[in-house]
Amino acid sequence: MNIQVLGAHNCESQNSRFISLLIDDILVIDAGGLTSSLSFAAQQKLRAILLTHQHYDHIRDVPAIAMNFYLCGATINIYSTQPVYNALTTYLLDG
Repeated sequence: MNIQVLGAHNCESQNSRFISLLIDDILVIDAGGLTSSLSFAAQQKLRAILLTHQHYDHIRDVPAIAMNFYLCGATINIYSTQPVYNALTTYLLDG
């Protein structure tokens, strides 16, 4: 199993990125720093995202990743608890 820390901070700067862990190039735990850490080609290899909770630094890139997959005619599985889903649909994917 290959685990890569893409980001591990609650702020983003030249030296730090929001929370994201990449596992075996196909699974991501938290989506805070995906678009700033992964190329478009690397993003397209993803198969699933697991969101641990609804803080912005953990969910920020969900809309961008979802749009990238949509524009390519592909899908990605996103797993979360109900509170995380509610926050996503209320604040980030509202329309």
